[in-house]
Amino acid sequence: MGFSDLNLNLTFDYTFITDPPILADIGEAYLGVDEMALAINLNTTYNTTDEVLAVWLGDVHLEFGKSPLAIFDGLSDFSEVVTGLVDTFGAIIRNRLASIINEQLFTSKINTLLNALLALAPQDLDIPGTEFYLDGLLYSNIEFVTNPAMNATFQYIDIPLMTVIQKNNSTPFTHDCETVIPDFNMSSPFEVRIQITDCVLNSILYAVQESDMLHGSIANAALTTSLTS
Repeated sequence: MGFSDLNLNLTFDYTFITDPPILADIGEAYLGVDEMALAINLNTTYNTTDEVLAVWLGDVHLEFGKSPLAIFDGLSDFSEVVTGLVDTFGAIIRNRLASIINEQLFTSKINTLLNALLALAPQDLDIPGTEFYLDGLLYSNIEFVTNPAMNATFQYIDIPLMTVIQKNNSTPFTHDCETVIPDFNMSSPFEVRIQITDCVLNSILYAVQESDMLHGSIANAALTTSLTS
């Protein structure tokens, strides 16, 4: 996972004068980072018992282009001095950052912190203003899949999300939700597809039944038909 040839540029006008008026300048300034590239080997594991996702970063590699980081184009010669100072110190920080990341000095600490934060993420999300909550989100590993229908470098992210609606203080919905989602080819790098399975619909119908929103044989018949279909 990563990106390449990322350019971040900021151009703005500036003016300043010191008090007493010893130095003064007016002009245009440029700050930017060109040809930045980042590559990360990302792996995930999902613990089905604890329902916790673990993410592991490895072989993190960061590169920057050699373009100037700062250019102050002003009327006075002082702008050249500022350009030299800002660009020199910026380049030192840029190169040191790339060196630290490429030597993997903090990768293990980042993994520890990241997974500690993921472990704190709730699996049950309350629906505001109701007595219902969403039970479960991830149910398997996150995968980066190469699409054979497109070029070899194109990948899409497979995030296996599944949730059912439960009602507080009631018998939980435990219908088998191991639905097989068919494979499909992504036609665009910005495409999102969502499939609603009968498991989600069954959980909604079960929650309605538990809340007595529907009464009589109609609800029981609908629930039986849905659960057995």
